[in-house]
Parts: sequence; C-alpha cells; structure tokens
Amino acid sequence: QDPDLGEFQDDGKCFPLKNSWFVVYRSYDVDPFFGLTAKCVRIHNTDVPYVNNATRVRVEFGDNEKLDLNVKLVPSEGYKHQNNLRVSPADGAEVEIDLRIDYVDCNTCKILRHPYVSKTACSLMVPEPHVANPHSACHFIYRMLCGSKKVQIYDESCRKHH
Repeated sequence: QDPDLGEFQDDGKCFPLKNSWFVVYRSYDVDPFFGLTAKCVRIHNTDVPYVNNATRVRVEFGDNEKLDLNVKLVPSEGYKHQNNLRVSPADGAEVEIDLRIDYVDCNTCKILRHPYVSKTACSLMVPEPHVANPHSACHFIYRMLCGSKKVQIYDESCRKHH
C-alpha cells in the first residue's frame, strides 16, 4: 500500500460502470464469496443510481447464479483516493468484505486484492469490450503484483454471457 500511488488505484472514477466487467483469471482456486470455483464471474450495473460513492451491482457466475451486492467506495487508511470496494450482499446478510484496488484503468483492467481469501489473493478484471484479448500491460501488471499463478475464470464457455 502506498498513498502516493492512489491515482492509479482510484476505482471511484470508473463508477457508475459503463460496461460489464469479467474476472479473466486470479491467483487462487476457490473464492468463498464469488461462487467457489465457478467460471464466468461478471459484474454489471443495476438500476440503483450511484450516489454518495455507493451503488448496487449484480455479480453473475457460472450459467445462472447471481448475487446482488451493495458497493461503497472508500479510501484505505492514509489514502485520499477511493481504493477500496466495501461490499455486502443486498439481501441483508451480515457479511461485509473489502476488496482493495491495486491498479485500475477504467478502459483496460483492474487488479483487485481479495483479503478474505489470503494476503496475496488477487484477480484481473477486464471490461467486456476487451475480455477476449486483455491489454498486454494488464498481464504485465498482474504478474508484477500477483505473481505467476493464473487460475483461468474466463474461457470460451463464457462468450454466451456477453
């Protein structure tokens, strides 16, 4: 964490979402929050407006599973940029997790940290227009921040979802 890098970690500038975002790959096998080992994890806008740095998104995974999440963008301690997504299920379940944004470019990709899995767990997310062919810089940044392990979450079977 480095507040001087906050401008590269400010997910607030990407909201409201203009595209659906897909998890392309991640550094871990099982995600207890997003469908365990499910493929085709994708995030869409809902009709809830983006107000006071908060909104609701729909996460879909596998062929027809879905989860609506309340999302609030908040800065980490010492940051002035919104580099954390504080998410909780919209159905009122008493669960709240923070997803830290290690890198974001609203047009190409995001690198998210998943501390509820482990300190090193991270994922590469790409907006729908680039999901089949992520920008080469995104692969490089993932490798630098997350290491070499890649568990493929987006594959050919996901094409039908966009």
